[in-house]
Amino acid sequence: MTAAALTAAALASRQARRTPFRATRQDRRAAFDSAIAGPAAGISEYSSLDEEISELFEQIGSLQEAAMLPAVGGDLDEVNALVSRLPFDLQAVRQRGFVHEAQLEEQISSLTARWEKLADKVSDALYRQQTDLVEAANELVDSVNRLHRPGVGRAAVDSAWARTRALQSRVEAAHGSLTEMYDDLGDELEKVEDRIEQVEWMLDQVEAAKFDLLEGEAPLRAVQARWVRQGEDQGPLGILYLTDQRLLYEQKEELTTKKILFVSVKKETVHEFLFDAPVSAVEKIGVGEERSGFLGMGKVEVLELGFDHTAQVSGAEFHLKKGTAEEWQAAIGRVKSGQMDRARTAEAAEEAEALDEARKELPSNCPNCSAPLDQTIVRGMTSTTCKYCGTVIQI
Repeated sequence: MTAAALTAAALASRQARRTPFRATRQDRRAAFDSAIAGPAAGISEYSSLDEEISELFEQIGSLQEAAMLPAVGGDLDEVNALVSRLPFDLQAVRQRGFVHEAQLEEQISSLTARWEKLADKVSDALYRQQTDLVEAANELVDSVNRLHRPGVGRAAVDSAWARTRALQSRVEAAHGSLTEMYDDLGDELEKVEDRIEQVEWMLDQVEAAKFDLLEGEAPLRAVQARWVRQGEDQGPLGILYLTDQRLLYEQKEELTTKKILFVSVKKETVHEFLFDAPVSAVEKIGVGEERSGFLGMGKVEVLELGFDHTAQVSGAEFHLKKGTAEEWQAAIGRVKSGQMDRARTAEAAEEAEALDEARKELPSNCPNCSAPLDQTIVRGMTSTTCKYCGTVIQI
């Protein structure tokens, strides 16, 4: 399949996608729990036996539906779709410039192989459980139908409740044993899907950004964040980016420019690149939390960065809108240590190596005034300027 066809297939998949597997799986489990739950038997809760029998019929109707184990069937359908879709989704973000985390291909391949071995076993077990449970539910319905005959007493109704609770327990046990067969694999698929969706969002932001990436520079992470600057009540809201070379920040928010009686009547969108700094210039990383929101009931993740003299700013504090500051601390650390570069795809690794070789040829002193060139040179830069005499040195 061509690159264009792969990208088109992944785009169609992305547009058709409603919600992540994590959310739909949780919804199915919640619906199952609701269907399986029912009131306990007890004559004191009902005004008559007829009312109690009606409630019993309603409970058994829910049990008949639950006996088909629809949450498990839905999970299996979605896992099949997810296993088929993830390679296309990953290939699409590769085509858009995501060149890191080369282990994702192998991870998806491994998960696919595991599912191919497991899928038939789960499907067969599901069919057996459905057959047994539906048969039991139908038998229960037949027996409860006989409760409408004249002369039915308390003992017969209590017996029907006991059989209903027993079937309820069987359905719950079947659901649990089946989901246990594939839940670990489902959790791993969720993580891969979540990561690819994070990358898709990051690439959307990069493609609309007010800055250009350098040659060979590749994006790693992005998050909506507020830059809290000293002396300001509320700093700009925008996007914080991490690439394999730089940290970048741009303001991207809608601001109110006119109010009438505390109601916003005029707004404008501000989208402006504010600063960048080489990752190598990061000297200190602080992480923490601050209280926020009404009465301090919420919390916000805080990422504090300290830079050396080569950066435009000496430090910056960001309040992250999603994820954790620890995740950013770890990612920056992997870039600084070179670990992130070692996780590039093969083609991207060759490109990075060639650009790094070009950097080695840069003189240590200005060819015009002999002053030391102590600026940080990041991969992909095509020139640097001597800060003493202004000479431009090509890389």
